[in-house]
Amino acid sequence: MNNIKSCFTIKDLENISAISTHTIRIWERRYQLFQPERTANNTRFYKLEDLQYLLNIDLLRKRGLKISEIADYSKEEAFSLAKDIVEQSLVHDYALMELKMAMYSYDEYLFEKMYKKLRKENSFSTIFRNVFSPFLNYLGLFWQTKTITIAHEHFITNLIYQKIQLNIAKLKKPTKSPSNSTFVLYLPEEEMHEIGLLYLNYELKSEGYQTVYLGRSVPLEDLASLKSIYPAICWIGCFVFTPKPKVIENYFSKIKILLTSPNHEYWAIGHGFPSEYNIDLPEKLLIFNSIKEVLEKIALLSN
Repeated sequence: MNNIKSCFTIKDLENISAISTHTIRIWERRYQLFQPERTANNTRFYKLEDLQYLLNIDLLRKRGLKISEIADYSKEEAFSLAKDIVEQSLVHDYALMELKMAMYSYDEYLFEKMYKKLRKENSFSTIFRNVFSPFLNYLGLFWQTKTITIAHEHFITNLIYQKIQLNIAKLKKPTKSPSNSTFVLYLPEEEMHEIGLLYLNYELKSEGYQTVYLGRSVPLEDLASLKSIYPAICWIGCFVFTPKPKVIENYFSKIKILLTSPNHEYWAIGHGFPSEYNIDLPEKLLIFNSIKEVLEKIALLSN
C-alpha cells in the first residue's frame, strides 16, 4: 500500500502553513492561485504541488512581496524566486519549508540537501535549535489534526535522529574533571520519543561532561546498579507524556528510595508537572518544563 499523503484538505493546508482557510479561499477566488479538484463526494482537495506552492507563497510574503505581486508569477517562477531571494534572516524559514516537503514526499535527498546547505554556515546546535526543534513542535499539531501518518513521522524523525548521532560521534572525549557528576539520561518506562533527550546528550558531551545514555523505556529499578559505578551522578529523566499527579508522586517516592544519595541529584523534565505534591520530594530534585530550561542550566554550570 502507498502511504504517501498526496491529497490535502484546505484544513490540512492551514495546519501546515499557518495561513487561514479564509485567506486561502480569498486567494483562490481573487487570484486563481489554486484550482482544487473534487472527490466523487464533491469534497475539495489539494495536491502536494499545491502545498509546496502555498509554502513558497508564505516565504515570499515574509520577504515583503504582496500577494498581488506573487500572483503575477507562474508557480515555477515563484519557486525559483523563493530560492533566489532567501537571505540569512530567512534561511531557517526556508529550511522549515523544505523539511515539511521532505517529510510529505519521503524525500531523503531533499533533507540531505537542506542539511548540507545549513551546515556550511551554522553549527549543529544552531540548526537543531532554530530548525529541527521548531519543526518537531509542528509534528504535535500535525498529529492532532491527523495531517500526517506514523510513516511520515518515523521517516523524518529518524533522519534527524541520525544527524544527532552523527554529531555525537564526532565529539572529543570528556574533558571535565572526574569530580564532576556523570549525567545519566533516560526515558521512563513506556516513553519512546527520545530525540529531545538525545540532543541534550549531545549538548552535555559538547561541554565536556561524561554521560551515560540509556535511551527509551528504562525501568527505574535498573538505574540503581549505576550507583556503585559512578561516585557522583546527575540523573535526567525525560517525561514526554507527563504522568498523572498520583503516578508521578509514586515515581518520585521510588526515586527517593532507590537513587537518593549525598552525591546524586535528579532532574525531571516534563511539561505540566503538578505545582504541589502530597509527598516529601527527594532532596536535590529539580523539575524542568522543557529541554530548553535544562540547556540554560547547563550553560550556567559551564560558565
